[in-house]
Amino acid sequence: MRVLVLLSCLAVLGATLVAVPVLVAEEEKPRLAVLNWAATDATPAQAEGIAEEMRSGFTRSGRYTVVDRTLTAKILEEWERQQSGLNEAERAIQVGKLYNVRYIVTGKVIAYEGKAWLVSAVMLDAQTGVAWHSQTLRHEGRFFDLLGQVPTLAARLAGVDAAASRSTGAASVPSAAPGATWTEPITGMEFVYVPGGSYEQGCGSWTSDCWDNEKPTRQVRLSPFWLGKTEVTQGQWKRVMGSNPSHFQKGDDYPVERVSWNDAQEFIKRLNAKSGQTYRLPSEAQWEYACRSGGKPVAFGTDSGSLNERNANYGKTSGVTTPVGKYPPNALGHSDMAGNVWEWTQDVYDGEAYRSGPASDPVNGGSGAFRVRRGGSWFNDPRLLRCSNRSVGAPSVSDYRLGFRLARTP
Repeated sequence: MRVLVLLSCLAVLGATLVAVPVLVAEEEKPRLAVLNWAATDATPAQAEGIAEEMRSGFTRSGRYTVVDRTLTAKILEEWERQQSGLNEAERAIQVGKLYNVRYIVTGKVIAYEGKAWLVSAVMLDAQTGVAWHSQTLRHEGRFFDLLGQVPTLAARLAGVDAAASRSTGAASVPSAAPGATWTEPITGMEFVYVPGGSYEQGCGSWTSDCWDNEKPTRQVRLSPFWLGKTEVTQGQWKRVMGSNPSHFQKGDDYPVERVSWNDAQEFIKRLNAKSGQTYRLPSEAQWEYACRSGGKPVAFGTDSGSLNERNANYGKTSGVTTPVGKYPPNALGHSDMAGNVWEWTQDVYDGEAYRSGPASDPVNGGSGAFRVRRGGSWFNDPRLLRCSNRSVGAPSVSDYRLGFRLARTP
């Protein structure tokens, strides 16, 4: 029996939190667990206080069933037990299966001489392991005053009110108009806003020379996201990693290459730690949607949707990589979606993925030996540069044709 319950969600008027009634179908609310915060120069009690205020904020949002403290303690024990040998995404998937939890929220608090605070929070999808939402709160002053702002941080993660970060001082990438850009402050990496929407993923009538793993087409719906304007450059890599693995070391504005999927994950881990934000590889559904300028019926991710030597680096014409952004961007504002270097995506490869039918924000986070890469390189012929082409590689493999670009969810 479906039961509708009246709940209160957080809204923000200026700096004041108010209760707004929301009707939610109880059985449809996803289960969510808030784990304890990691603490740097903050006390365990302070970290627990932040976690408790986060639980309160998510409960009041009315959008989730927040598991009780007894079950949270068991989940936390399992989370910490599995830290050895598993990355954060793998732990989230395993814990989600064990305790029937859809989302896991965790984070860290850093204290600066007890006078300034940095709180970062991340919301992991326990079905895919992907961190779809993250927020950062900076505060100067008493810890007690910081606690009063944490429920609003939870509201931002819960998606209750888009203005909440402005009243709390939370640092986030704002939602924007299609084509808007945002610059990541540590690396200078530019991101282009993609408003999301629905499209036919795969090999349709608009393209040709397709492989079986691109068929049949399926309807996909995507939430808004930000995607790197270009591939990650050697200069950006060096700012985070301190070294340069690339074969073609011709300048900081050339794409970093000879990076494996695992290498890209380490870069992301370090950038997230430095910035307090959450970046990731795009899903292959997001990548193709952006390549096709918002899911349009075009074969290539160029300014015209077709391919020639004026708008992409491919087919050994140059014999090397070229600086990112040298060729015209596509209609969304992304450059080098065709050629230059192959780009890793988040997904585990599944040759039958499109046979599952319609999907919402799909990411294949299951087990498998290979990861998906997209876009072709300076070395490849046109067939491999098509937006729908799905290439694969072991996560440990790297060569001078292989790089990546980053994504971020609002």
